[in-house]
Amino acid sequence: MLYPNADDATKFKTFVNGQLITEPTMIKHGDRVLFGNHNYFIFCDPKINAEENYDWETAMKEVYKD
Repeated sequence: MLYPNADDATKFKTFVNGQLITEPTMIKHGDRVLFGNHNYFIFCDPKINAEENYDWETAMKEVYKD
């Protein structure tokens, strides 16, 4: 479970798959998580597929689609 910042979820942003979260969000294998503007993570559950790869360029396009 991923929780938005308790102080101010719109000032201290957390995104899951390109969407700003404002309430607790369950993350699953393959979800892309961005904290602020620079800390990008991909949640990978090795029990599902440890060899799966993700493309950085595609992830960045998702974040900056606006």
